[in-house]
Amino acid sequence: MGSTANNPGPDRPAGPDTFARLIGELHELGFERSPTVSRPGRSVYAATDSPVTLTVVTEPPDPHVHVRGSHNAAGWDLYWTPATPAAVQLIALYAVLNDDPTAAIHAARVALVADPPTKPSTAAG
Repeated sequence: MGSTANNPGPDRPAGPDTFARLIGELHELGFERSPTVSRPGRSVYAATDSPVTLTVVTEPPDPHVHVRGSHNAAGWDLYWTPATPAAVQLIALYAVLNDDPTAAIHAARVALVADPPTKPSTAAG
């Protein structure tokens, strides 16, 4: 039923593609990646027009996504593990990005029925 790409399970370790669907969606939404030089398995994604930042950690021993945001001066945090299904990650992403629940549901639906976005080229050019 769910994708094993986001559910490594006990026999499949987390890797750089563990959160690939989420990262592809972030790029589609205009979030930019800021790699952490000292920790190559950790990247922060942010957009200039959003109060939400996502830190994606793919390195052992604790791969996860940390979502941080604020609305009405109140801050909040979410954490996702590699076991969090890609569909749940996308639904939660659109819920935190949209103040209107109906808009969030519609945006998540569109993302879920669309083909996963392709990872943008990282080649210099």
